[in-house]
Amino acid sequence: MKNFTAALILLLSIALIFPGVLAAAAGEESEIHITVMLDDMDLSLQSQVTIMSMPPIALQAGEEKSLTLPAGSYSILALWQDQEQGIQTAPAQKDITTEPGEVLEVTLQLEPFPDIEEIMGAVEGIMGGAEENGEEAPGMGMPPIPGMEAPPGEEAEFDPEKATEEELEEVLEAAEGEQRRQAFEEFYQRQGIAFLAGVIDHPEEIIREWTLETLYDINMRQVQGASPAEELMPEIVEALRDPHLPVQIKAALTIAEAWNFPEDSVHPLLAALDHEDERLRASSAQALGSGRESAAEAAIPLAERVLQDESPGVRKAAVDALGSIGAGSRGPGGEIVMTAAGEAVRDPDPAVRLKAVRQLPRLKGQPEELAALAAEALFDSNLKIRQASADVLSQLDEGPEFIVPELVEALQDSDSLVRRRVLGAMLRARENLSGEALAGLVTPAADLLEDEDFNVRLKAARLLQAAGPAAADVLPALIAALSDEVGDVVITATRVINSLGPESARAALPELLELLQEDNLALATPAAEALAAAGETAVPSLIELLAHDDPVMRSRAAAVLGWIGPPAEAAAAKLTGLYRDETEDDLVRAEAYRAVEAITGEEPEL
Repeated sequence: MKNFTAALILLLSIALIFPGVLAAAAGEESEIHITVMLDDMDLSLQSQVTIMSMPPIALQAGEEKSLTLPAGSYSILALWQDQEQGIQTAPAQKDITTEPGEVLEVTLQLEPFPDIEEIMGAVEGIMGGAEENGEEAPGMGMPPIPGMEAPPGEEAEFDPEKATEEELEEVLEAAEGEQRRQAFEEFYQRQGIAFLAGVIDHPEEIIREWTLETLYDINMRQVQGASPAEELMPEIVEALRDPHLPVQIKAALTIAEAWNFPEDSVHPLLAALDHEDERLRASSAQALGSGRESAAEAAIPLAERVLQDESPGVRKAAVDALGSIGAGSRGPGGEIVMTAAGEAVRDPDPAVRLKAVRQLPRLKGQPEELAALAAEALFDSNLKIRQASADVLSQLDEGPEFIVPELVEALQDSDSLVRRRVLGAMLRARENLSGEALAGLVTPAADLLEDEDFNVRLKAARLLQAAGPAAADVLPALIAALSDEVGDVVITATRVINSLGPESARAALPELLELLQEDNLALATPAAEALAAAGETAVPSLIELLAHDDPVMRSRAAAVLGWIGPPAEAAAAKLTGLYRDETEDDLVRAEAYRAVEAITGEEPEL
């Protein structure tokens, strides 16, 4: 009966003392590192990230969250919203599948929903030139609608909600200023799409403008699936040929926001790319981009806009569209498309460069040429562009292996997010790198083990882990990392030292013994494994630990001695005394019993 009890305690104690050993043996978990980026918004704002049925995770922009999850498929959704200010982003979603033991980097790029009044009223300011700091413009829109403001002295006696439809009709046809717009909106509230269908070809330009503006708004706010506005898609496409320029522009923008792209709009949109008005050229490029593969024939005209157009806004919209339709060297007009992509990455306007870099992963180019373009942007004078380039490289499955010298140089960037993402690119490329190339990354990675950003330190440690035996050249830096204030860095460094063999573990003996006594089991477990690898050299110190005041520490020392096995023969007598001592803690007795059995190869006498 006593033997059975000891065995039961033994099984429980392994899980209680070193649960990581069991998890590692199972090998069914994977790590996901999630980062959310916000465009044109305060970087102190928090987003919410949801992974399937898990509670939402709050993340600041640029912050990384590490999760350990069972291997499998996950849908990751990110959204930022401020109810008080009425600001929110479009949702960003990524579907991923992880393999056991895999480490996966996931970046979700959030962009704010453009404000409808800003979009419909501010294109001239936006198109007049991109921002000097490289931030993307908030959206493309239209010039102010005439008649929106009530004339001086006009009395607001009209109440559209109380008016009959006859009164609304009279105001819509005869009134001016704000009252007329109110009548239009009230009609729409009452009759919906049917009202818009009746006025989309109205003889007055302003009514047609308002109609397209409303249809745009409907499309933009449709979160999923076809919107009611698509009932009028033939009329919207026809509006691209309207003699009134603002109507054409709004028609193009409305198509750009449609869930189901009308393929019969391609030719009129292509024609509009050559229009003298830059606003129409830009909105047409945006609409073509929304067509994706359906607008593949637009690749060459869009590339020509990137190369030739004088307007930064048009060039930005065109390079964005090239990425959206999946153009590239492996598609129609491949050579000119990649030439345009290269020119966009070097564009004098930072907003164009930023958009070009972000679209690189969507271009159907050869991995080597895409990585080379991203590498150019790694050294841009604009910080947001360098960050975007590093982010792109960290997401490419192939390509970073062709630009290792540039990646190493970029590790010296003054921005921690750039350094972090460059390390992510190196980790992503590790399977495509030769042993010699990996060895060349060891010293740069070791230098970053003292970086001010713990995420950089953690990725540097993981890169050293991927480098294999070559990491032995920087053993002192790894040992120093065992004192890092961040647990994940310590755990990774411990595992690297353990993987390098007994000699490395022996060199880190004092630090490993200190970690073994940490309250945090996540730190103590890999330290115990490394001490076991150190073998006989660790035995005297572990024997001393058997006399510790804390029974948990005594049980840990006994467990490690058992893992060492026969080379720990010097501890057998002390361990025998512990498991025979009926006043000793049950957990200590169980571990001591198991250790003696492992050391002697025989079942101990009770």
